[in-house]
Amino acid sequence: MKVKSRNQEVVIFIGLTKWSEKYLKLKAIPGKRLALKVHKEDPYKVLCEEAIDKWKAYNPDLYSENQTYVLLLDSGKEAVFLPGTKK
Repeated sequence: MKVKSRNQEVVIFIGLTKWSEKYLKLKAIPGKRLALKVHKEDPYKVLCEEAIDKWKAYNPDLYSENQTYVLLLDSGKEAVFLPGTKK
């Protein structure tokens, strides 16, 4: 019998979007996406901090300390927690 870990690791993908005046919505920037391994039950603040740290390490030219960064779902809604979890 397998026991599910309460803090199971999952892989999420983080990328960069920017506002498109032409389409009046956020558009993903092609080729600017990274895989990030996180714990499924981590709260939003931890997920966001880990995403920002990885982004800064791999794309320092596309990071600005003066900007505010948030995690978005593919739908464009802000990710308060990982889909399929309640935290």
